Amino acid sequence: MNPVLIFHTPITFGGGETQLLLMCRDFLGRGRGVQVVNLARSEEFERALAGIHVPFYTITAQGVGFSPTRFSYVRHMLRILLLAIRDGRLRKLYREHPVVWARGFPANFFVVVLSFLYGRKSKRLIYSHHFLKSPEQRATRAAYLRVLRVFDSLVGVSHEVSESLRKVFPELTERILTIPNAVDMNRFALGEGKDELRRKLSIPEGVVGVYLARFSPQKNHAFLVDVLKRVPGFTLVLGGEGSELQNFMDKAKQEHIDERVKYCGHIHSSLVPMYLRAADFCVFPSIGEGFSNAVLEALASDLPVVLFREVYSPELGDAVLIADSYDDFFEKVQELCTNLVLRQTMSAKAREVVHSFDVAVTAQAYLELFDKNFS
Repeated sequence: MNPVLIFHTPITFGGGETQLLLMCRDFLGRGRGVQVVNLARSEEFERALAGIHVPFYTITAQGVGFSPTRFSYVRHMLRILLLAIRDGRLRKLYREHPVVWARGFPANFFVVVLSFLYGRKSKRLIYSHHFLKSPEQRATRAAYLRVLRVFDSLVGVSHEVSESLRKVFPELTERILTIPNAVDMNRFALGEGKDELRRKLSIPEGVVGVYLARFSPQKNHAFLVDVLKRVPGFTLVLGGEGSELQNFMDKAKQEHIDERVKYCGHIHSSLVPMYLRAADFCVFPSIGEGFSNAVLEALASDLPVVLFREVYSPELGDAVLIADSYDDFFEKVQELCTNLVLRQTMSAKAREVVHSFDVAVTAQAYLELFDKNFS
């Protein structure tokens, strides 16, 4: 079986890191060799890789933080590109692996540079895209198109992401396919009940909503202040860090709803299932997603989820509540707070749908893609 070299640019620790860990663990369990090259430093992610015995090589001591912007990614890419020329170990790894998988930006640009420096004969290059692709300026689109043409296959992590790629790059339609994100169902099958978890985590009684996401503009935490103002009678549990944290806290205090917020700071990935299982529903006000890992984890925890149509993926079916406006979002949260039968109905739908995203299914799809031209 052909070993896989994976290029990834980790943030401190997020959904992308969780997805890659799931894939690597499954690949290793099937006897597939993997090697991860980190294009940024994340000590937490490196510890997680080591914990499941995934070999990795981090090419720089520079990290990109919790909430990198596109500009900061570009700046980081320019900073590390010289390493592609100077790093002998990187050259050796590239030449030893017949399958190379670039996950997102700037990994895609980095792999293209390697392919020009060291060739791509007898190699299969895969690129996975994790967010909706927006139209680009003409020159930017032309440059991006030249990069993407180097790859044999372009993977969108949802139907909507793949369609956005096809709209921006119709020339590459035949190379674009969808392999959805995955979730490890066993990780969220806890033996402890909700009441016991709340006591352990010091979460108050009553109706509890949850949102575990980094505090960045696209995650739209500020909107949750309005939700708390409009919808009484529930506590909101938040976890994560990022550039918008202080803005949220200040606004919550100004609006006198801060006492209804339980902020838990950065939540280690091992504790995420406990916080989700302790809640009654998940609010997901994000306005910019590809196919959210957080939504899958909430569904795996049997939680009803309310989200905006702009980030809805057809793969989710009717397992989530879709809001078409801010007012509609308020109304759906109000329903979840007051209607136990609705919460139970949506929990049952979550259990039914989420099994189709089991990690074994997604991993098998990637392995078949990796070996497509080597059979």
